[in-house]
Amino acid sequence: MTDDRSLSGVLEALLFVSDEPVSAVRLSKLLEASPGTVEAALANLAEEYREADRGFQLREVAGGWRFYTHPAHHDVIERYVLSWDTRRLSQAALEAMAVVAYHQPVARQGINAVRGVNSEGVNASLVE
Repeated sequence: MTDDRSLSGVLEALLFVSDEPVSAVRLSKLLEASPGTVEAALANLAEEYREADRGFQLREVAGGWRFYTHPAHHDVIERYVLSWDTRRLSQAALEAMAVVAYHQPVARQGINAVRGVNSEGVNASLVE
């Protein structure tokens, strides 16, 4: 991966799908590139976004890199998120949450045991 543009593109794609900060070392192993090259490309991307005053930022936090929304837009984002139609919880979901609240910390098997049924689907929807 010698082309800087293709490296930047693949880094953006990987960070876009990541739900937690990703270290330059981990990215360099995935891309078979040197950690220094990846670190420099990430720093260049972060600076590029900063200079362009984009609606998002690339930041290094918790030992890794991650996309964040620009702080200048947080009030609009908050209004947008709070406007989302919220789903009501099913009886099964309420039961599972009650087990977690009462027995925490509890494993999936513990929830299944207390409810007496397989709660994998309910647990997955609650996590979502």
